[in-house]
Amino acid sequence: MGSDYKLHPIEEHGPSGWMTATKFIHDTPGNWEESDIQCLLDVAESTVNQAMKELRLRGTVMRKKRAVGLYPKANQIIPREALDETVLRVHDKLREHDGVVLPFCAFNGGSDVWVDVGNKRVGVHMLTAYLHIPPEEVIHVGDQFLNTGNDYAARGVCPCIWITNPEETTYILKSILRLAGVSLDTFPDDDIAVDDDNYSSDGDEESTSKNRDNSKAMNLSTFCQRAGATKPNGNKISVQTNGKGSL
Repeated sequence: MGSDYKLHPIEEHGPSGWMTATKFIHDTPGNWEESDIQCLLDVAESTVNQAMKELRLRGTVMRKKRAVGLYPKANQIIPREALDETVLRVHDKLREHDGVVLPFCAFNGGSDVWVDVGNKRVGVHMLTAYLHIPPEEVIHVGDQFLNTGNDYAARGVCPCIWITNPEETTYILKSILRLAGVSLDTFPDDDIAVDDDNYSSDGDEESTSKNRDNSKAMNLSTFCQRAGATKPNGNKISVQTNGKGSL
């Protein structure tokens, strides 16, 4: 993020390149061999094609530079159970194959399946190393923490908060800013107004229940429970979010 508060691309290689700066991490993309990438993708593509045939899925397999995907054909839907089954088959094949040495993420995207080279554990590790932030001072916010989701691997490197919608992400970010003493007066109002007093355990239970039912935002006590792994030592906290929210 630049001084104009907009996101700007950074170089991959060179003195300030993120791949160059993180090569000391074993799993970083800067250390991946192209032959290892292709081996992983070959196994993933073969497994997805076999699953599509055996499960009689009406889908299309796509191969990208560092990913393999399965998505439904036009006007078709692949059942959630079939997506999960495909993911689990890919997990088994990649883990038992001697030639697969790189980290990967095979996950159910809700309507499709994707197998990526790398995962969010590697992503968080690289980001914290590049920004010189200890992983324990980072919170990863996500909604796919089951073993068929793409947030699961992040649990192994930093504290995580499991959310279900973008409104929860917004509330978490604002809660962190409040805890850090940052005024929110200059921030735009939420789509769903949240009054901390209405979520206090000291308030009227009937009123609290009514307010909770009328809002998708979670209360501060729930936020603290979900972030229980975070050290309560007053350190600054960085937050990484997935597609369910904005930073």
